[in-house]
Amino acid sequence: MAFINRELSWIQFNERVLHQATLSTTPFFEKGRFLHIASNNLDEFYMVRVGSLQELSALVESNDNKTNLTITQQLKLISKQVQHFIDHQTQVYEAWMKEAQSYHIHVKKVSDLKSNDQAYIQTMFKSHIEPLLSPMIVDQSHPFPFLQNKQVVVVAYLKKGKKKTLGLIPIDPNIIPLVLSLPSTSSLQCIMVSDLIQAHIQKIFKGYEVEAITNMKLIRNADLDYEGSDDEELTFKDVMKKLLKKRQRLAIVRAEFNHHHPELIKEVIKRVSIKTQHVFVNPIPLHWAHFKLIEQFCLKRHPNAFFPSISPRNPLHHNQESMMELLKKQDVFLHVPYDRLDPLIQLLKEAAINPKVVSIKMTLYRLSSQSSIIESLVQAAQSGKEVVVIIELKARFDEQHNIDHATTLEETGCQVIYGFEGYKVHSKCCLITEVDKGKVLTYTHTSTGNYNENTAKLYTDYHVLSTNPQLGEDVRTFFTWLQLGDIEAFKQPLNLLSTSPFTFKQSILHHIHQEIATHLQEGEGHIIFKMNSMTDKDIMEALILADQHGVRVDLIIRGINCLSVEGTHIKVRSILGRYLEHSRVYYFKHHGKATVLISSADLMTRNTMKRIESAITIHDEVILQKILRSLNLQLRDDIAYYEQVNQHYHYHEGQDSQMMHFSLSELSSSQTPKHQGFLKQVLNKVIHNLKSQSN
Repeated sequence: MAFINRELSWIQFNERVLHQATLSTTPFFEKGRFLHIASNNLDEFYMVRVGSLQELSALVESNDNKTNLTITQQLKLISKQVQHFIDHQTQVYEAWMKEAQSYHIHVKKVSDLKSNDQAYIQTMFKSHIEPLLSPMIVDQSHPFPFLQNKQVVVVAYLKKGKKKTLGLIPIDPNIIPLVLSLPSTSSLQCIMVSDLIQAHIQKIFKGYEVEAITNMKLIRNADLDYEGSDDEELTFKDVMKKLLKKRQRLAIVRAEFNHHHPELIKEVIKRVSIKTQHVFVNPIPLHWAHFKLIEQFCLKRHPNAFFPSISPRNPLHHNQESMMELLKKQDVFLHVPYDRLDPLIQLLKEAAINPKVVSIKMTLYRLSSQSSIIESLVQAAQSGKEVVVIIELKARFDEQHNIDHATTLEETGCQVIYGFEGYKVHSKCCLITEVDKGKVLTYTHTSTGNYNENTAKLYTDYHVLSTNPQLGEDVRTFFTWLQLGDIEAFKQPLNLLSTSPFTFKQSILHHIHQEIATHLQEGEGHIIFKMNSMTDKDIMEALILADQHGVRVDLIIRGINCLSVEGTHIKVRSILGRYLEHSRVYYFKHHGKATVLISSADLMTRNTMKRIESAITIHDEVILQKILRSLNLQLRDDIAYYEQVNQHYHYHEGQDSQMMHFSLSELSSSQTPKHQGFLKQVLNKVIHNLKSQSN
């Protein structure tokens, strides 16, 4: 039974992200966005995954439970694959910079500037850069300094007489710009400040001979140890604040240099105690500060450099409609970003001021910095309602945001619970309780994505708002378990809700085996899973068993996939494009009566065993059909069929049906005539198939 190593699968995923920047169908600026994303992804991969592997390798040599690779073997393979990625990244970036010239965008070297630009840039250096620099040397009296994570540093190998040493010039982006633009009315011309510093290096290190010079960036481990403090007087919020300060000084896990200077690199390696396999030469810029300038320039002059704009649909019949009254009549389904998140925001605003509402309870994992959701919760608490918020302070890289939000909520009278001891709370649930003339009514919201208004414009997710009493009772019970901190309670089965770390995985395995049994009796068994990543070995083995018994298995996995499909009939798709595919959906055909779960959880061991997650079984037939249509569309994906087309559809609902309409005009501005013709053929085929489905 073959499996794929998780880390190597992730690198393959990031290659697919980078590949988006090579497609002729991707507009110019969007290519840069994919390059930027792939670069940031790689940094985070080292900060989290490689950092934790390196720490573990120092303690014990263990084996991957899927591929039996040791940590040492994994780190060597990671290094080899990352070098291939950097080589590819360099080619793609250079092609992007070449294309940039056709948009009158140029990232120049100081030596390439004309005399008037030279004068301007020298003036800028003397007045705005040089006074803020803090050059230093490294010798017996001057130890190697602490350098911030991801900070760009100009490094010189210096010689004075027979002695050689390092010279360092860290660039603090809080006080020194990383890029300068030259004055121009018709083009964008950028100069990297690191290049400008290099041009003055001999002047900065007077008395030394400069033998080599390059830019450097160090990546530090960011995998914090979340174990509690022995000080019982400290809250978990206080512990997190201390840990965030600690993150800034954690061990170095990767070093990048712009140029290959063996002696210089060898000297740095010796000073920072890093293995050569984690050192890379990457000729492209080590930061993306110029990206913002390019975006601003293109917004003004080249709108065709972006994906065509899309107006998300508001599923409410009109903006003045009460969400609470609407939900008493029907469930509401949102497929963001194609639908607006407004109905959820409106529901919370109404609940905050409705005198019949007695309580609001929510789980919060990631939020926007300026959050309408937080504002509604604050308003509800100030109105005297019970507001209970389970906020996860261990949401990686959002810890400080969540600490700030937790402080705001506490100060305004909300009951704030900092996660769940031993488990991250990753579930996305909201429960609003109304009491009217002695009758209790619950409004629930469950989703596959976060309560983040910004990412709701970029990530595809499913949201279900409902007054179904059975679901309301399940969610109420779920919040009781969270408030009591009773992990054993999560073993109890509920009606429409299943939860990690116990019943969600059991439910998925039960449905897989039930599908096998049904298929053996009636045939035509079918399983469709859509998720971000899959690593859970038990579930993968169950899927292989289903395939061996003839069940059709379709997997839509954006990121990590540890299941090798070699020798099976299992099909795996990875859909990447304009939006980040984030929804988690688990479909079982079951006698032709589809069972569909949507969840906050991927099928990763961390989600199924080590987090508090939730999944709901879709009970509303209208919502069920919408999800099935979306899944079927994705199963036809051939880049143009879904990735291109899905960018341009809008839902238009009647009372009994849902049709997708595709706007050809939105495509025309950024596509070649040949490509327009191809897309029209594809779009017409899609519309024909959708009409056939409706009939």
